[in-house]
Amino acid sequence: QLQCSGTNLVVMGSSLGWQCFFGNLWMSGFDAEEATEKKGSCIGYEILGSQVGIAQKVALKFGLEDSITFVQEDARKADVSNAKLIWLNTYAWPQDLKDELLAKISNEAPPNAIVLSYDPITSAPASPVTDHILEQFRLEAQVDIETTWDPQIKAHIYRLAK
Repeated sequence: QLQCSGTNLVVMGSSLGWQCFFGNLWMSGFDAEEATEKKGSCIGYEILGSQVGIAQKVALKFGLEDSITFVQEDARKADVSNAKLIWLNTYAWPQDLKDELLAKISNEAPPNAIVLSYDPITSAPASPVTDHILEQFRLEAQVDIETTWDPQIKAHIYRLAK
């Protein structure tokens, strides 16, 4: 079982927001040491305004607007400086864009952040992503999941070691 200390989730390619809603449930609960309720927080980055609008309406309907934010913005502009968990919905994205995100995460995310990706973290030939950057993404687990686009896909879970 992976432990993710902290409550900040960043989703790159948040679509209709389901990862933020799921993450909010997963990271919320009760902190026995502090005897307080803890609340998950998520920022979802999505370039399609129609998707962001629907996700915002769902968050508002269920009173989650204080803990979940959806932004219509390129994932390359995402703030990952406080992210404890970064969910990459980049399965169908071009490799050069994925490479840019890997470099960004490597440079800006805190040590020990968890990175979840539907495909293995690699780089394209002649990519600006160096072996040093790739080595920072340590594979912790692979989980078989079923999606609408692939009934037998693996989720790859990495920890950022820097």
